[in-house]
Amino acid sequence: MLVIKTLKEKKIKILFTYILLVVLHACVEPYDFKSETYEKLLVVEATITDEVKTQEIYLSNVYRIDNDTIIPESNARILVVDDNQNEYEFRETQPGKYTSINEFNISSGKKYHLEILTSNGRNYISEEETLPENNAVMEDLYAERTTNDEGIDGIAIYSSSANPGQDGVSYYKYSYNETYKIVSPYTQSRDLILNQSNFLEIVPKTKEEEICYNTRRSKEILLADTGALSENEISDYLVKFYEFDDFPIQNRYSILVSQVSISQKAYDYYETLKELSGSESVFSQNQPGFINGNISSVEDSNEKVVGNFNLGKVSSKRIFFNYTDFFSLNEKPDPLRFCEITRPEYRVLIEFIRNNQVKFYDETYGAPPDEEGEGPYRVVPTFCMDCTVLGTNVKPNFWID
Repeated sequence: MLVIKTLKEKKIKILFTYILLVVLHACVEPYDFKSETYEKLLVVEATITDEVKTQEIYLSNVYRIDNDTIIPESNARILVVDDNQNEYEFRETQPGKYTSINEFNISSGKKYHLEILTSNGRNYISEEETLPENNAVMEDLYAERTTNDEGIDGIAIYSSSANPGQDGVSYYKYSYNETYKIVSPYTQSRDLILNQSNFLEIVPKTKEEEICYNTRRSKEILLADTGALSENEISDYLVKFYEFDDFPIQNRYSILVSQVSISQKAYDYYETLKELSGSESVFSQNQPGFINGNISSVEDSNEKVVGNFNLGKVSSKRIFFNYTDFFSLNEKPDPLRFCEITRPEYRVLIEFIRNNQVKFYDETYGAPPDEEGEGPYRVVPTFCMDCTVLGTNVKPNFWID
């Protein structure tokens, strides 16, 4: 086993109000806890598919001490085991994210189960599962300008699929990875740094800060079934809606949607979890009841474990679109509305630079004090000049301009 490490929850300061960076969410214990008591729950997100790829499993812990604290579960050992005792091992690639060491897929007719050994020596095991017999194919994924239930203009992303020759009800769980382009409202070839003598100095910029990309994976419970439909197909299923002024769609946007055919048992679990949570999030903090999945503790049968081990057949599609594919530039929110130019006093500016709160915009060339301030340099909030605080400046391999 790996050496146990102490995890510290990272707090991310967001300098502006129009972007919400969604990180981890987790289900919480439904009972009322007093401030001096707490309970720790293991949260497991595990869906293994028939696609030959590097499979992913996510582990985290949620604590309840008046407020919910979510911490990735690191240094665990994870195996997926089939009924021939073939083992597929996973390793941690990011805090709480585990990927299979080798690419593999789930085969029809075999049984599989999940084994987890956490860093504190606790063992967890899932029930055996088999791959559902379902051959549904996602036929279409498209974006459309529309209004939501509140009458707000925006872009909706829909999916349609067909399952020819399949009898009975089909059950689906959807997930997505979205990637959006970030363009800094301001650009500058020079930077303002604090040198070794503790003075401000203008130097050439050394990294790309104008164009970045951010990728996020879905957290919502997205379910569909064909039980109430006349045909065994899903048409115009709403995957995502963005209001016209939402930050991710302001430039160029891409979404990869995966439709996973799951068992009725798995569907019932997630449907009940979604109903009880009263939220779009799989891991809502308002969950009034605890729902047992198919994962349990080996040492303590009474221990609560959040999550389910799922097997499914997957069908995926990706689309790209620009803001101007649906809206005119006149409808686009002003990207400078949160990017005020200021001239902080020198000593204050030193602290701003030290804490990466502002970026150099221009010199004042001895101009007298004005409404921007009285400092020697004009600066803007960091996120207005340096997109790397919001994403990565490395273009994804799949990205198409």
